[in-house]
Amino acid sequence: LRLVKGAVGKVSMRSFPNIQNFVGFIGHVTKEIAKAEHRGLDKAGALIEAEARKKIGLENEGWAPLAESTIERKTAAGHVGRMSATDPLFATGELRAILSHEVKDRAVYIGTPDQVGVYQEIGTSRIPPRPFLASAAHEHGVQAAKLAGHEVALAVAGKATR
Repeated sequence: LRLVKGAVGKVSMRSFPNIQNFVGFIGHVTKEIAKAEHRGLDKAGALIEAEARKKIGLENEGWAPLAESTIERKTAAGHVGRMSATDPLFATGELRAILSHEVKDRAVYIGTPDQVGVYQEIGTSRIPPRPFLASAAHEHGVQAAKLAGHEVALAVAGKATR
């Protein structure tokens, strides 16, 4: 049996003395692809998480300014944000600190265990939406997908990273 692979710009041929060796090789490559998929999703999640974290505490185009009552409350509590009490999503820094990502079941989940993150992301009857996660995913999604795909391509080519 011969296997021709053409990943990463090269064409090479691999011979197998029997079907058992070929099946063993396919099993090994399948496991490496699964590991690479996990690594790639982890890298993609880390990118989106980092970009979302950068949005916390900065005024973003399209976001409603903070209500005067919110600014007064933040000022009275000593929460000055990054630069001032008008910084959205930033009072104590907790939201930014607890933002995380997790790879599970062939998907990456990015968010926060605190409901405040959900309220800020999608809004409530009293809080306008300030989508720090969705905007980070929208702005950097293609780059994140390329990171994930690159890991899988390397595994297919037999050049998986660790």
